[in-house]
Amino acid sequence: MTPGEDGSTSVRLQRTAYWWAQEWVRFIAFGATAVAIVVVQLAAGAQFRRVMSLFFDFERKVKDERKNAAVALLDALFAVPQTSALHGLQFRVYSLSKKTGRLIPSYSQDRQTPGTDWEIGTGCVGFVWANQESEVAIGQDELTDAKFNLSPDQIEKYEDLEIVVAAPCLNARRRVVAVVSGSAKVGPTVDRDRIRADLVDVARAVSRVQIDLFRFDVD
Repeated sequence: MTPGEDGSTSVRLQRTAYWWAQEWVRFIAFGATAVAIVVVQLAAGAQFRRVMSLFFDFERKVKDERKNAAVALLDALFAVPQTSALHGLQFRVYSLSKKTGRLIPSYSQDRQTPGTDWEIGTGCVGFVWANQESEVAIGQDELTDAKFNLSPDQIEKYEDLEIVVAAPCLNARRRVVAVVSGSAKVGPTVDRDRIRADLVDVARAVSRVQIDLFRFDVD
């Protein structure tokens, strides 16, 4: 190898080494950037999850507080004075289940006996939902009327009742959002018209609770 060739080879080696050094620096820089991006994304993801967790916790708390307020309002609403035509009745509020298509008790004044599900068109509750009219049934003859579509087992189950009342809770578009129902084993001491009038007033108030607090529907 001549001196000139030796110098040329040395230059080529230096250039090759320099190129590899540049590529290695680029690789390290790219790798560091990629790691940094991953770390930032993971941190951002963790932060996002924490934020969403806090949001959903807050939403659940708001929902629980709204429900508690609704129940407290209904408790106060159904604590009717002795002068009311509705005094002595045990009340429940029924709403439509999207899963079963049946009317289920969303509120019960008697916490020990939450109530029975009803098909639309069956029983006083189902009849009122289907017809959007208030109903006052007094005595077994009226309570077992064929229009309620009660089975023999249902008639036997409720044979100790002397009065059942129900009224639709309507939104601003006159759509039923719930049914308020009351029952008692002792017959009323006031006339039917007074019972119906007081019941309709209560149903109006219950409709606001169902819409504004329970959020079962909108106006």
